[in-house]
Amino acid sequence: MKKLIATILAAVMVLSLAACGKKKENNNFKIATSFYPMYVVTLNLTDGTENTELMNLTDSNYGCVHNYMIEPEDIKKLEGKKLFVACGLEMENFVGKTSLGIPRLEVLESGEDIPEIITENGYDNPHYWMSIENSISHCDKICRVLVKADPANAEVYEKNAEKYKEKLGELFEEAKERTSKLPKEKIVLLDDTFDYFADEFGIKTVKLMPRHGVKPTQKDIENAVAYIKLNGVKTVYVSMEEADSDVVRTIKRECGRCNVVVLNTLTRGDINEETKDAYFTATRSNLDLLEANMGK
Repeated sequence: MKKLIATILAAVMVLSLAACGKKKENNNFKIATSFYPMYVVTLNLTDGTENTELMNLTDSNYGCVHNYMIEPEDIKKLEGKKLFVACGLEMENFVGKTSLGIPRLEVLESGEDIPEIITENGYDNPHYWMSIENSISHCDKICRVLVKADPANAEVYEKNAEKYKEKLGELFEEAKERTSKLPKEKIVLLDDTFDYFADEFGIKTVKLMPRHGVKPTQKDIENAVAYIKLNGVKTVYVSMEEADSDVVRTIKRECGRCNVVVLNTLTRGDINEETKDAYFTATRSNLDLLEANMGK
């Protein structure tokens, strides 16, 4: 009897150890985004879904990922993910068409079918989310992919998309009304990050730098300073990433009477309870700044 009990206890221990050693499988639908503006829209679409996980690959305050170099730890973060939402239009040069070598990872370049603005030097301008109408389009595109990839949450994705697009439509009407009252003058931008918004609402622009994401030469900086002085420019609008750049510091030093205004291009921000409304907060902040500075 004692032998039988000992045998049973030994079998139970073996089975228990085997169960402990076996890793519990996580069947959640796991999504990653490349950087902050992609995270914001995807967060709105996944709100209230069941068994989904969302993470942002890069630090949310990293900024544009033009020159981001993917690291081995990034690949580890993406392992097990089912969908990677990227901007496209050559924003994430590290993506390519290879799914980053990760099995069963679908890469969505959400700006791929959006008509892009070509820079004066012939490059794609990937900052299309600054256009409200483009944001509606890429919300639709991400939603369609989510519905197909994760049909269990299809109804929630679709409801969230309709809600978010409705809010974007209201924002568009507000921006249209507010920009229609702005003085009909050109604004001086440091680079091309604000082009889509300006083009959408008929704001004429002059750009001092050839292209965002490319380090300006000393000659570029000298030309920018010369233009400001020659034309008596009162305000230069810069993206949040360029606020403390060499060219901005030089403008502040050499053009003392020129006001530098930092626009929110949504390329960075904190992830907290306010993140879902980040696009609306940024757009209204930019409208406030235009109203406060144009014509002054």
